[in-house]
Amino acid sequence: MGLNDSVIHIMHLIYSKCIPSLLHGLEACPLTKSDLSSLDFVLNRFMMNLFKTANIAVVDCFRVNFGLNLPIVLWSKRIREFDSKFASVDKYLCKSYV
Repeated sequence: MGLNDSVIHIMHLIYSKCIPSLLHGLEACPLTKSDLSSLDFVLNRFMMNLFKTANIAVVDCFRVNFGLNLPIVLWSKRIREFDSKFASVDKYLCKSYV
């Protein structure tokens, strides 16, 4: 128990509730590099506060050890899934835009 368990629970909540809300619907929107950096900034800043550090290398180390991806990686995955679902639609109207 203790700090380690609470950190694990907090990170689980962030990735199961907050990140999906942050990314909701963004696969249908064209995002700039600046927009994507802003998404990553939100998570990095949260983790800096959680782990009480200003060093991004420390945050990256924690993120890698927890096996968590940055929002830009998750967004890219969602884009690929969205595109494949959209391309597989059998409707003429949708296929004419692909």
